Amino acid sequence: MKLGTVGKQGLLGGLSLYAGQILGLFNKLVLFPLVFLGAEAYWGLFEWFSSTAVLAVALGSLGVSRAWVRFAPMAGIDRRALVRISIVPAVLGLIALMVSAWALRPVFSDWSSDPELALHYYPVFFSILGALWLFDASGGILQAAYKAHWPLFANNVSLRLLNTAILLAFWRFSWPIEALIPVLGGAPLLNHGVLSVLAYRQLHRDLKQPISAPGNRPRTIEGWNAFRRYALWTSLSAHAMLQIDLFLVGGLLPLSQAALLGLSKNFTSAIETPARSISQASMAVLAEKMSSGDRQGVRSIYRKTSLIQFLAAGWLYYAMVVNLPWVLQLLPENRGYEAVFALVAITGLGRLVDAVTGSNTVILSNSDYYRFNLWSSIGSLGLMIGFQLWTIPQFGLVGAALGLALALSLVNAAKTLYLYLKTQLHPFDPVHWELLGLFALLGVAYAVFRPDTATAMGIAAANGFGLVLAMVYGAWRLRFWKALFAG
Repeated sequence: MKLGTVGKQGLLGGLSLYAGQILGLFNKLVLFPLVFLGAEAYWGLFEWFSSTAVLAVALGSLGVSRAWVRFAPMAGIDRRALVRISIVPAVLGLIALMVSAWALRPVFSDWSSDPELALHYYPVFFSILGALWLFDASGGILQAAYKAHWPLFANNVSLRLLNTAILLAFWRFSWPIEALIPVLGGAPLLNHGVLSVLAYRQLHRDLKQPISAPGNRPRTIEGWNAFRRYALWTSLSAHAMLQIDLFLVGGLLPLSQAALLGLSKNFTSAIETPARSISQASMAVLAEKMSSGDRQGVRSIYRKTSLIQFLAAGWLYYAMVVNLPWVLQLLPENRGYEAVFALVAITGLGRLVDAVTGSNTVILSNSDYYRFNLWSSIGSLGLMIGFQLWTIPQFGLVGAALGLALALSLVNAAKTLYLYLKTQLHPFDPVHWELLGLFALLGVAYAVFRPDTATAMGIAAANGFGLVLAMVYGAWRLRFWKALFAG
């Protein structure tokens, strides 16, 4: 496998992610404010259920899908044996997940700032849990088969199209808002159910393939349980870093504030889209190269993913902070939407640090030092929770953004340094200095034109400067970037 495999999946996955961004922003900027006007607590409840379900499934999946992605692509692996040792923890995890969710419903509802509303719609939480469990299992099978773009399409395009249709129907026919939460909660179950059928068919084809090992003898599955346990806790801590702020806001602030935080995440996720797409696409390729000892190949992918992610995330961050103020002016007044700009600007800085560190998490996951991912994530999560428990009551939503940006920056710096000390691998290249200089120029332009005041002249000037600078740099370094993407 070459980076071309990563590039192809990254391109297809990136298209799905950006199409999903457009759909998601249309839903959150147009349809959600229209449909939930005057009932923002219901919107916040849906965001709160969804984020908490992500955390619960990260625990209930027991790391099976992540372990499958690591072991299934290895040459000589007996996939039938891998299925046999995967099915029991996967099913037990699902049962434990549902039983625990039911038993803890009073505790969970009481944490919400509106316990009565949360308890009334609690069955919706079960629907979202089942859907996300199906997505996790199906996504692991498809990623291991070098089809990471399929789950990305399902989660970002088809599901959001389904939500768009639901929201349009409720708006057009003025159906009661009380019925919307159950319908939105059932949409992921339908969507991810279809994805699970595709994953089953892919697995059925994979199991028919002969074992491609010398002498056609199966490779021993060593360390599967140890890696699965590690994957469980790293996945849980990684998801918690992205979702715990919504869970905390839903308990410490009114549920309507969770709606604003959920809206801001749609904008910041556009900044992290390149990193997510490339990371998903590179998992199976890096697992194969690490298992075969191709150190040079790993070094090359590490450097290239960092450069591509930094380039894309930097331009996206600039475009976001320049254009977001006038976008927010289009939303209904006196609903607190102006706070979204500060959330995006602060959290986006943490996403930039995450982007420039490249594939460090994936490389660590497939090395002998994979446990560091766990300890660094747990440490960062503890820091973020402690920080947010203090800053959210003090500063409201801005405190949640500060905690996440700090945690993302610290954990990625620690991972990159640790990986270099242990393996002498690092993602940096002289071209990083070029990009840093470009983004510094963009920062100067932002300070001069002040588009954050939402004046038409300032926004137009800032966008024009960014466009001219991109064209000049592209003409100067076109050959380098063409070679990098083609590699």
